[in-house]
Amino acid sequence: MQGCYYKSNQKPAEAPSEPVINAVPEAVETEPVKPEPIKPEPIKPEPIKPEPIKPEPVKPEPVKPEPVKPEPVKPEPVKPEHVAPKPAPANATLTIKGQIALDQSKLKEPNAELTNTIVYFEPADPLNTKLPTTDAVISTLNKQFDPSVLAITAGSTVSFPNMDRILHNVFSVSPTSEFDLGLYSAGLAKDVVFEKPGVIYVHCNVHHSMQADILVLETPFFTQVDQNGSFELTNIPQAAGKLKIWHPRANIKTLDLTPENDHKNIKQSIIITRPEVPKHRNKFGKSYRRTRY
Repeated sequence: MQGCYYKSNQKPAEAPSEPVINAVPEAVETEPVKPEPIKPEPIKPEPIKPEPIKPEPVKPEPVKPEPVKPEPVKPEPVKPEHVAPKPAPANATLTIKGQIALDQSKLKEPNAELTNTIVYFEPADPLNTKLPTTDAVISTLNKQFDPSVLAITAGSTVSFPNMDRILHNVFSVSPTSEFDLGLYSAGLAKDVVFEKPGVIYVHCNVHHSMQADILVLETPFFTQVDQNGSFELTNIPQAAGKLKIWHPRANIKTLDLTPENDHKNIKQSIIITRPEVPKHRNKFGKSYRRTRY
């Protein structure tokens, strides 16, 4: 119907008297959620083939070395090591031969006896065998000792028989063997054992001109030269050692020998300087009295 107006009998709603501003929602309690464990699946790595790399050639640049001046080094002295000689075959021996001469140019009267020269060999290493001993004799005859020079090994015994019709008193004041046999007449003999090595000067307490020289050795390898000055030592061990030349009127001469030396052509000269009978006193340390016998 045209121009018809409908009017309602309901009243319009009233607006709220106070507006609500920033309302806070109430908190809601939530329950915790436990996560379930996840098992990771293994991953198989795929092999990777490395691609070959071709190195590019590098040309080295030439380097000029700078000259270095060496510092002077003082060489330390080197001590030579001792080389032990090779041991000689068992029971190997050698012979030592030679010629000895006396130089008596310093004497007013050249009266030294060449045959009074003793030559002996001392091995560098001590012998493993016992030193042999001997029994020797030095007689008093015609107011002299006979022989006037004697070489023996340590521990040997020397007998001094009186072969004259007069009394003699044999004695020595040498430090290594001091003894006094006292006066004894013809036909009697007295003995002395020489234990220590060295030179023993023997005199008679009655007669000043009587003197004997005994060389006591610690080696069995010794000999006396002959009238021509020749000597020969046999059965010498092939080992290093010292060859010594001794005369009662000269200083001892020593030569070092090794198995490689020439042992059969030794030539030496020794100088005589001492008188035949050096000045000495009697066994009491006093001067000798003149005797008529």
